[in-house]
Amino acid sequence: MAMMCGARRYGVGESVRRHRTRECKLARCTDSQACWVECSVRHTCDCARLLPFVMQANLRALRERASDSPTLARYDQIAQRVTGDPAAHANDGVAWLSALCTELTIAPLSQFGLARADFPAVIAQAQKASSMKGNPLALTDGELRQILDQAL
Repeated sequence: MAMMCGARRYGVGESVRRHRTRECKLARCTDSQACWVECSVRHTCDCARLLPFVMQANLRALRERASDSPTLARYDQIAQRVTGDPAAHANDGVAWLSALCTELTIAPLSQFGLARADFPAVIAQAQKASSMKGNPLALTDGELRQILDQAL
C-alpha cells in the first residue's frame, strides 16, 4: 500500500528514468533526482505510518481465520525483540511500534495528500502489489480500508 510512486521498487537509475518520462505520479515532479529522493522518503514514512496498523490487522485476521498459524508465535518473537521483554506478546509489539511512530512524529497519510476518496484506488493497487504476497494471509478490502483509515 505504501508504494505510491514506485521509487522503492526500482533502482535509482530506473526511478530517474520513470520520472523523466513523466511516469511519476507526483504532479509537481520537475527534478527527477529530487523527486526520487522525495518518493523514497515518502515511501519510508508511509511504511512507518502503516506498520503498526498492518500488524494489528494481520494479528486480528490470523486469530480469526488461521488461529493455528505459526506466524502468531513469530509476532510474539518480534514483540519480545523490539520491546526487550522476554514475556512480551504480539500486541505489545504493536503498542511499541505505535509509540515509536508517535515519538518520531511520523506524519499521518493525510499530510501527504491521501484522502478517503483515494482509498478504492489505493486498495486496488495494494491487492495487486507483489509486496502483498509476503503478507501472512490475504487481507480483505475492508481490512485494508480500516488500515488506511487508521493511518489517515
